[in-house]
Amino acid sequence: MKTVIITGGCGGIGEALCRAFDREGYNVAFTYLNSESKARELESELKSASSFRLDLRYEEDIFSTVDKIIVKYGNADCLINNAGVSLNGFFQDFTLGDYDSVFGVNTLGCMLMTKAVLPFMIRKQSGNIINMSSIWGMVGGSFEVLYSAS
Repeated sequence: MKTVIITGGCGGIGEALCRAFDREGYNVAFTYLNSESKARELESELKSASSFRLDLRYEEDIFSTVDKIIVKYGNADCLINNAGVSLNGFFQDFTLGDYDSVFGVNTLGCMLMTKAVLPFMIRKQSGNIINMSSIWGMVGGSFEVLYSAS
């Protein structure tokens, strides 16, 4: 059975992805940060799913989580970097901490998840990595400069 890893799997697009891959017969490993009750609910509704609390800003946590997924399912056939965060406001009002938070999840988290999963895919000589984005990355959203840039 193939395994998909989906970051930000508890709401909106992430949840829809979890449900779609479940219908196709995949093992679904998905991450969440703050919505544990929603994660548990979704996990119980799907045939073969596991949720993992993960803060994508921390490399050690990412590698540890991917290792847990590989131990549980034995492989990683597809990674979907879907998680994203945004802060609304004026550019001049954002702090370095705001920048670190948004770019830490949206950019660095995507890179580190890919780095963690890639060795397993290279070893198998197969796999797919999908990086989700937003229209605001192409045209920019008003009051969402950090989100659009990341």
